Amino acid sequence: MPPEDVRAAIDGARRYFEALASRPQSQATIQIWLLPIAPMLTFYRFDRRAVFTIYNHQRDRAPVPTFIVEQGGTLYDFIRSEFDAMIKSDGGLARCVFPRDPVADA
Repeated sequence: MPPEDVRAAIDGARRYFEALASRPQSQATIQIWLLPIAPMLTFYRFDRRAVFTIYNHQRDRAPVPTFIVEQGGTLYDFIRSEFDAMIKSDGGLARCVFPRDPVADA
């Protein structure tokens, strides 16, 4: 995928989740973090559950396994550890872009 298409896809996803968070009926806390590297897997954390998907290396899109794991298991602990390492304040790789921190932006 050309870099401009990747950027457009990321921007579209970011706008989608920002809009989702701004819905009046939304009770979720949504944070968006940008990571300057390509992770080796995709994961999403929801309270005590996590969803992760591995990548394939084929040129064409092909189905890949997707897993739902729960807190208390080895895979959940691994995902939580990876996530925490990415966002930690002292040396984490990611930066929070939503919600914006006015103090950090100053």
